[in-house]
Amino acid sequence: MLLPRRTREGEFAVRAALGRLGRPGQARADREPRLALAGAALGIGLAALGVEVLRVIAPVSAARKAAILLDWQALGFALVPRS
Repeated sequence: MLLPRRTREGEFAVRAALGRLGRPGQARADREPRLALAGAALGIGLAALGVEVLRVIAPVSAARKAAILLDWQALGFALVPRS
């Protein structure tokens, strides 16, 4: 019965020595939304860049090139959080 408590106290001692006090899952809960937002921003940027590259290299008329664009409604739907 005492072993788990000592192990947990040791874990907190190591965390305190490293400067990581708080709940064990707190750092992950703080990091995950930022990581998701960074990934979404990178994906949107790459999509916009891809559209511009496609407009430059596409062998079609100017009217057809004007029709090449991001679908913001689909993008907005994809960004809605779901569980």
